Amino acid sequence: MAYTTPDTAVTGVVAPAAMWNSGVRDNLLAMMHPIARKTADQSVTSSTAFVDDTHLFTPSIPANEVWKFHLQLRVQPGAGGQKHSFSFPSGGTMNFVEIGVHSGGTQYVQQPGEFTTSDANSTTTSTFASNNLYLIEALYIQGGTAGVVTFRWAQTSSNATASIVRTHSTLWGAKLSP
Repeated sequence: MAYTTPDTAVTGVVAPAAMWNSGVRDNLLAMMHPIARKTADQSVTSSTAFVDDTHLFTPSIPANEVWKFHLQLRVQPGAGGQKHSFSFPSGGTMNFVEIGVHSGGTQYVQQPGEFTTSDANSTTTSTFASNNLYLIEALYIQGGTAGVVTFRWAQTSSNATASIVRTHSTLWGAKLSP
């Protein structure tokens, strides 16, 4: 649903539910809202296999919906680096772009393009030890199967130094169509 100017209240006038629903409730659903926030660090060592993030996932999304996601990731890739992806129900399609800054201030943008299978494409961050903020913008088109969209990540190359996604990383979302 597209955003529309909300109806305004007038003292002494009773408004029908349909008027309030379209003017207030439906406009709130069209806005970006927080879905999940990490409440603890999560680390991976010596593994390049994708793992589900323990906090950054959606509730079950009904079939045929379209969503926009925004992730703010506090990461410490460590010496093994870090790669990012998503899992989602079969039939879904995801496009995403990742934006960040490598150590030394070099800008980083990765756009893997469209993929229709979980973990089919992934982005790969640099290897650096300091904490950094990465932003991921994603458009998700749910197929005919309802289900959860989960942020996934792993080390780029297996290393005994932990790769970490930090507390207070967040997942935001907005439903773009029913």
